[in-house]
Parts: sequence; C-alpha cells; structure tokens
Amino acid sequence: MNRIPEFLALLESELVDQPDLYADLRAVMQFEPYSLLPWLPLLDAAAHKLGDMPTVVKWLTCPHIDLDGAAPASLVGSDNGVARARTLLEQYEPLPPWRQP
Repeated sequence: MNRIPEFLALLESELVDQPDLYADLRAVMQFEPYSLLPWLPLLDAAAHKLGDMPTVVKWLTCPHIDLDGAAPASLVGSDNGVARARTLLEQYEPLPPWRQP
C-alpha cells in the first residue's frame, strides 16, 4: 500500500505528454476506484520482474505493438484489461540486464 502514492506520482510525471491517457486514468481512479484493485497484484509482479516502480511506470506508459501502439495503461477499466496486461508483461523480453537469471 505504501507504493501506491509513489506509483501515482511517477505515473503523473510520466504521462505529462499524454494528457488524454492521464485524464482517462484519473477518471477511473475517481469514479471507479474498485476497478483498480485487480491491478495491484499485476503492479507487484511487474515490479518484481522489471526491478523497480519507475521502470514499471515506463513499461505501463510505453506504446506497445500488440496494442496497436497504445500503452498497457490504456487497458485500465477495460474488460480483461488486467489479463491482457499480465500477458504482455509475461511476454516482455528481454529482461533488463539487472534482472537476468
């Protein structure tokens, strides 16, 4: 729970150039906060795989080819969004050098 404020601050600074996506995420946070609960385990898994929360935020906000150039964060609030984001995370390669087995 302590990482949520850190995550939100990083997300806000990362999305300064993507105001539409940031506005969409803020709307979900404000009007449907319960829909974010399934994302918490995914954030933990991403932090474990990628190494730290700043890298997780970069991954979530970076355009992805499997999403037709949309960022995984765009899946928040959508049907099966968590499952799709988890699949993208599991397929993410290469691991950063500091996370190589």
